[in-house]
Amino acid sequence: MSQSNSVFKEKSVVAVLALCVFSFGLYVIFRLWQLTNILYLRTEHHISKAFTTTAISIHLVSLFGLIYYFLLSAPAALLMTAKLLHLLSTIFHIVWIIKVRNRLNRINNVSKGDALWLGPFLSSFFHVIYFQHKINQSISSKAAGKLAI
Repeated sequence: MSQSNSVFKEKSVVAVLALCVFSFGLYVIFRLWQLTNILYLRTEHHISKAFTTTAISIHLVSLFGLIYYFLLSAPAALLMTAKLLHLLSTIFHIVWIIKVRNRLNRINNVSKGDALWLGPFLSSFFHVIYFQHKINQSISSKAAGKLAI
């Protein structure tokens, strides 16, 4: 599949890291959503809108439940519910990260061992930060004949 450099923009990996930390993880959700929307236009293997909406909704309900619990006097059941929702949210995010990773590898036309290959270990732990690093590498390697993501 042909890909153009204008699809993804080069961003500072340090800035992405800072946004992830200072937004309490909300930037991770936003960036996964951005990548998913871009990939939706570039691949025939779509990530379901229902899946992404569910993942985002569960994450936000869990987050707001925790905020409510710690800022206001709330029953312990709310904390337990928020923790369970957070666990469910984590499962959704792992699946979402894997889906985005696989599609980025596919549209970049790379295979295991290639310099632009998004490995499973680093994708799992550094997700959107690692994705941005590889996007930057891909943009930089355009002159070397690689397809840009």
